[in-house]
Amino acid sequence: MRPVFFKKLLLLVFLTATLLTFKPDSTLAQRYHIQTYREQDGVASNSVFNAAQDSLGNMWFGTRNGLTRYNGVRWSEIRGQEPGAPRGSGLVSIDDQGVVWWVPRGKPYRVSRFVDGRWQELPRAFNGNRTWEIFDQESWIDSRGQSNLLMSTRSGHLVHWNGKVWHSRQCGEPGTAIFSMEKVQSRILIATSAGLQAIDLESPSKTYFPAPEIPEGGVFATAHDAATGVTWVFGHQWLARFVNEKFAQLVTVPELDLSLVEPPTSAAQGPDGSLYFVDFSRIYNYHPDLGLEVLTAASGVANKAANFVLQDREQNVWLTSLRGISKIISRRLACYDHVHGLLDDEVSAICQRASGAVVLGHQNGLTVFGPPSRKFSFGSQPDHISRVIDLAEDEKGQLWIAADRQGLGILNDNDDTVHWFDSRDGLSSPVYSILHHPVQGTFVGTSTGLYHKIGPQFEKVTIPRLDNESLNYIRRLVMLANNDIAIASGYNGIFILKDGEFSQIKGDDLSGSSSTYAIFEHSDGRLWVGTSGGLFQVIDDQLERTVSPDPEIHRPIYSITQDNSGRLWFGTDEGLTIWDGNQTTRLTAKEGLLGNETNRDALILTEDGHIWIGTDGGLSIYRHELDTPRTVSPILSFTGMRVNGESHPVNQTLNLTGPLSSLTYLFRAPTFTHENRVQFTAKDLLNSNSDQAPVIHWPGILPLTNLSPGQYQFEIQATTSDGRKTNSLTTAVITVNPPWQ
Repeated sequence: MRPVFFKKLLLLVFLTATLLTFKPDSTLAQRYHIQTYREQDGVASNSVFNAAQDSLGNMWFGTRNGLTRYNGVRWSEIRGQEPGAPRGSGLVSIDDQGVVWWVPRGKPYRVSRFVDGRWQELPRAFNGNRTWEIFDQESWIDSRGQSNLLMSTRSGHLVHWNGKVWHSRQCGEPGTAIFSMEKVQSRILIATSAGLQAIDLESPSKTYFPAPEIPEGGVFATAHDAATGVTWVFGHQWLARFVNEKFAQLVTVPELDLSLVEPPTSAAQGPDGSLYFVDFSRIYNYHPDLGLEVLTAASGVANKAANFVLQDREQNVWLTSLRGISKIISRRLACYDHVHGLLDDEVSAICQRASGAVVLGHQNGLTVFGPPSRKFSFGSQPDHISRVIDLAEDEKGQLWIAADRQGLGILNDNDDTVHWFDSRDGLSSPVYSILHHPVQGTFVGTSTGLYHKIGPQFEKVTIPRLDNESLNYIRRLVMLANNDIAIASGYNGIFILKDGEFSQIKGDDLSGSSSTYAIFEHSDGRLWVGTSGGLFQVIDDQLERTVSPDPEIHRPIYSITQDNSGRLWFGTDEGLTIWDGNQTTRLTAKEGLLGNETNRDALILTEDGHIWIGTDGGLSIYRHELDTPRTVSPILSFTGMRVNGESHPVNQTLNLTGPLSSLTYLFRAPTFTHENRVQFTAKDLLNSNSDQAPVIHWPGILPLTNLSPGQYQFEIQATTSDGRKTNSLTTAVITVNPPWQ
């Protein structure tokens, strides 16, 4: 006999949840689209001190084991036999004429520069008794055409090479610490413990304080953007903004605690309007709208601290550290999995409640992005598959849970228990979808059909099919603008419930349109349907495959939503396809999505305009305000030409007699956004039968064999994975004469 208290709960089965505190927005950083590089990738050492980019787009890194260059295809250790060739631990810089400078961080102080194909060593900067450690350096060409180099040391000294001799002096009073230096237009800004100081490039022997408007005390870094003329100055709990060297704004940031900072430091502006600040103990990112964030290993960076930060010409942000290099490709996707506090990696359902809280469904439990934030499991149920397939809040503010074979439940927010319905309530089948209709009440879709809650009981609703059988296996319930109910079935297309009558809409069974997952009503009234066979629309009561100019998608579509800019998002088995009304773009794990397969109730637009995406690998949140289009293209350049295996200058016009077994052009377009997805096209300009430009995939080699007699000239261009085209290059004319001529 059941206990008395249990008799009162015949309609609901209580399952106590295991409750855990969860604060994803403050406890752990979210993961971003970041790529890391270490020794196994080709870097000379995991200990990397700084970086520079040359005019062709190549990245240079000063490491513990010398100088390393990366061109997007391969890493190269820069060595040489000359006395001044890079060795040991050092820093790199590139001056206005493209000359690469190498500055050792300690003994022996062999400063050198790469000129005319060889390393030239400068006179020793210090005598043998000096043990200064070099922290930072800047190089430039003055109005006399002289090469200049300015170095800062741990002891607070400035060491200047004026093209002929070295000069050194203390920066300010003894004990003044130099945190960083940065060249800004006609001067170098020096962040010191005594405030912001500067020197003019034409008179570097004099130091002065250029910004009386900022608070007194230490200045820890500057970040200049040459394109906009904006310079940010970092102080303890404040930021100052200058435009074209004129003071514009002072911002108080209480969370920006720089009280314990030690040199060296570095700062840079990000492409999304944010600011980066790094030192040997932290990586800060500050965004005016999103606030301050600390990046850690959980964010995807190689190390929780860094010693240098740089934004390259393509808007990637590079961080160098003692544990490798991090390249921040984008922060538009904030990603979470169990490492960041989720109950489980896979996110199978998402629902935003009226309170603003967002609930994630997992296998056997929920994660709640507050208020209050928490996560909990339904408990051990070995006989049930309790994957949360759908979540829906009713008009009373109750959260309903469709959990597959676990069934249908209601969350009690007071004690985080779940009340499960069972066969005594009229439900005994796996539950896949929930719909709270404002007039007709609650409907649930199950593996055996549609159920309607009438009073305390669920009653099955018979849905006739075109083949005179009744419908079962309902995947999704959607309410349309006119309050009709659209039903996505597993095997029989979609159904519309209107005024108590059902109508079935099908397509060609061979097209895969009978197996439906998602229904979306566009603002123009069209119904878009996601199926196992791709994207379809309802046209004349039939499911018809979409054709251009509409998006054409021929892979399973599990979910559809629309963002505030009108773009349609299609969740598929391989990431997302986004359609802006004219063209489609892809968003997959290669673009930073945490998983590739999306789930059918895990793609929503939240009140703040963000898109939440649940995948098999975790949660990704698309933040439109951090999605900055890349507009700068890589620079295409030739690196060589070989004729029958013999090297020739690319610009050399050749007149060849005899068999030409091979002609090979070598070229590159350094890009650091999906380096291995660059495509090159080559078109023969002199032969009418070569209208179609062949596509050459990365890494940029055009091999031509057994060329017939004639003249050849090629136009070559590169295209990045996101459609940016480089400059085009034209080869010199090659004439191949017959062997007898």
